[in-house]
Amino acid sequence: MAKKFDVVDTLEKGFGIFWKEPRFMIFFLLPTIILLGMMAILGASLFYGFGFEAAPSPFLGTAVIAYVVVLIAVIFVLFSWGAAAAIIKADAILRKKGMPVTEAFSLGLRKVPKLILTTLITTGIVMAGCIALIIPGIYLMARLLLAQQACVLDRKGLGIMSSWNATRGNFWRLFALVLLLGIISAVVSFIPVVGAFISYLVITPVGMICYVMVYRKLK
Repeated sequence: MAKKFDVVDTLEKGFGIFWKEPRFMIFFLLPTIILLGMMAILGASLFYGFGFEAAPSPFLGTAVIAYVVVLIAVIFVLFSWGAAAAIIKADAILRKKGMPVTEAFSLGLRKVPKLILTTLITTGIVMAGCIALIIPGIYLMARLLLAQQACVLDRKGLGIMSSWNATRGNFWRLFALVLLLGIISAVVSFIPVVGAFISYLVITPVGMICYVMVYRKLK
């Protein structure tokens, strides 16, 4: 018989853990700050390298493409690092094990290559499902929802099969959890000026905590 979890209880505990550990938002804030800094440096280099020429440089197009490629790579690495560190920290909290933020970042860095591969594969699978009349994509999204958590917390594999096995019999609960988090995020985002920022730094970490809780419960 498949294990079950309570959606409302998971949300309540997720928010409770976050309010006790508000530093959790650093796992999402730090990668963003680093990314913005790198964008400024790369953008300034591109502008000063080509911006003052009287005629467009034949290398400008290549430079822009290189800038975009580097930026995408940096995004994948930074946010995979933050996600891995957040998952490790959340798991430590749930196991009532003290872990400094710096240690979580250090351990998370080792998981980055595998987590990027997991993210690319699961995203491709879900997108393929969405192309096939949307509904298969929603089903696949729910069944692969815990792949990142499994990838980081399990010693072997990419976490894809672990997520598939753990989520068996829980589609509607997982769908409800994602939907409620999405609704809360949307409501918070409507707050003038700072809504989107608050949503990203509060609701996103709470969601990460909830998914780790669910994985521990269903594993």
